[in-house]
Amino acid sequence: EIYRPLGMRETGFLPGPRLLRRTAPTERAGEEMLRGTVHDPSARLMGGVAGHAGLFTTAGDLARYCRMLLNEGTLDGVRILRAETVRQMASVQTAEGVAVRRGLGVDLDSPYSRPRGRHFPIGSFGHTGFTGTCFWIDPFSRTFWILLSSRLHPDGKGSVLSLQLEIGTLAAEAVTGFDFDHVPGALAPRGTNGAPSGPPRAGGAAVRR
Repeated sequence: EIYRPLGMRETGFLPGPRLLRRTAPTERAGEEMLRGTVHDPSARLMGGVAGHAGLFTTAGDLARYCRMLLNEGTLDGVRILRAETVRQMASVQTAEGVAVRRGLGVDLDSPYSRPRGRHFPIGSFGHTGFTGTCFWIDPFSRTFWILLSSRLHPDGKGSVLSLQLEIGTLAAEAVTGFDFDHVPGALAPRGTNGAPSGPPRAGGAAVRR
């Protein structure tokens, strides 16, 4: 209902032989180097198909998904999600006083928000994956960026936390003609007590394309 209408032809669980040779390995599990097998042990016990792990994709496919969200649920004339659904995804869904702010299935403002970098406003949103993947979408500047890495290869000890921060910063700096210091509709920083200091909810309306 999502991937096929979006034309995401190389996205799915349990990649077959055609995609397996292009799939990045993660780390060793016993004597086996995991490749095309979900890294998460719980998802592996579930046969590799789970709601929290096991989805394989390419940067090109994921870019189509990000473009759909930027276009309020449509891409190439095909509606995938209602515009209101996308607005709810990008709006704060956590209760007031909670130390993190999350939308529906996406991160808005938390310790995992490093992909926001130093310039994208609070109210931009995205998601990070344990193996070193992430995407971040700024509906205000109509920008997104994607990182698909395999930080665990080969010994499970790699980290991309600082890289996420730096790429997010560089992505914003590559945007021209947009003032990231004055973004109407962006969320205010959280208060010193961990609670949001600005409005408890905000939408992700795009201001330009």
